[in-house]
Amino acid sequence: MFDFNILKAWCEMLELIARSATAKRFMWLTYVVGLAALVIWRLPDILAVVLK
Repeated sequence: MFDFNILKAWCEMLELIARSATAKRFMWLTYVVGLAALVIWRLPDILAVVLK
């Protein structure tokens, strides 16, 4: 079962970063790194579905 609290906290963090003018350039980097981490974390499940 996917923990939506993690996703909610992540979105709140992105929102805070987006509001900070000095950190705007890091927003996409943070988003991409987070997305990559999420994919790597869920990789076994994704592979199980793809290779079924």
